[in-house]
Amino acid sequence: MTSPSALRISDEPAAVPRPLVVVSDPDLLDELLRLCGAAGTPPVVATDPAALARAWPAASVVLISAELASAVAGLPRRRRVIVVGAAADPLWDVAVDVGADHVAVLPSAGGWLVGLLSAPAIAAAEPCPVLCVIGGQGGGGATTLAIALSRCASATGIETLLIDADPFGGGVDLALGMESASGDRWSQLLGPAIGVQETAGFLDRLPSRQGLRLLASDRDNPELVSDAAMSAALTVARSRCGLVVVDLPRSLDPASRVALAAAGCVYVVVPAQVRAVAAAAQLITALRGPAREIQAVVRGPAPSGLSLDAITRSLGVPLAGAVRAEPNITRDYERGVPPGQPRGPLKRLCAELLGRRDDLRATPEVAA
Repeated sequence: MTSPSALRISDEPAAVPRPLVVVSDPDLLDELLRLCGAAGTPPVVATDPAALARAWPAASVVLISAELASAVAGLPRRRRVIVVGAAADPLWDVAVDVGADHVAVLPSAGGWLVGLLSAPAIAAAEPCPVLCVIGGQGGGGATTLAIALSRCASATGIETLLIDADPFGGGVDLALGMESASGDRWSQLLGPAIGVQETAGFLDRLPSRQGLRLLASDRDNPELVSDAAMSAALTVARSRCGLVVVDLPRSLDPASRVALAAAGCVYVVVPAQVRAVAAAAQLITALRGPAREIQAVVRGPAPSGLSLDAITRSLGVPLAGAVRAEPNITRDYERGVPPGQPRGPLKRLCAELLGRRDDLRATPEVAA
């Protein structure tokens, strides 16, 4: 075991920027030193405030544990900060506080971390945005919007990952007509035998079609998604994809909270009905803790003439957009034809929502 006190930081600037490790737990420190060694990038270890302040600006990557987040509170915000630790640690909360780019749950994200440390281009890349979609009421149309957003993004050349976070929702792959597509599901990623390197490369084993990758549940073996698995999946996906869309269940389980904390925006899909609006308002109250930005997508028609202004006042969140019902969607689902066809109000809404974002990027040319 390596003692942090045995690692000294030099006042001389390094010829080549090195990773900065801000960790006090000896077991976690040993693991990070092992990973840095595997990547061929010897780190600087600093927990003393003066040493930390000297190393902070020039470090190629900063790896910081949740327990030492307060140590960087007074330092200027910077890119390429990664919060590291175990699944039980409050990693995503800390990541929001320190403005981190990524979270790495160890040991599952070890292979991804080695790849990142080995390739400066990965470390320098901005993490791609995460959009969450959730139904304000059961059957409100959240899955339809999540699929349409994903298809719209991938059709414009943005490599997109659609994550199905509801193991008992029937399967987004079925809604996409991809139920027979070969590739891994959540059950493979959650399996106890999966190793670090396999986690890092899971994106390449997922079902895909025209730039859209899909992480869905296995209907024959449905399992609850753990927060650690969701964190690992998001960490890898955000470094390689251009957009991640998460179709959330209404249960707000630990995995959902991880996705919500990572999301740049959460779209709550609300049918224009009095009871649906009341249910959505209750859900939004619960979302305000883990979610940074919440917007409503209203789905018509409004049988009682409920106006958009009345709905948004009741919900207390901005209106992202409204869309009228497309009568053919239900029929198309039964035939395996996914929503978000080349023409129609849903496609136009998705194009508008994606067009407002300036954080979407073309697929990064990076190999895990």
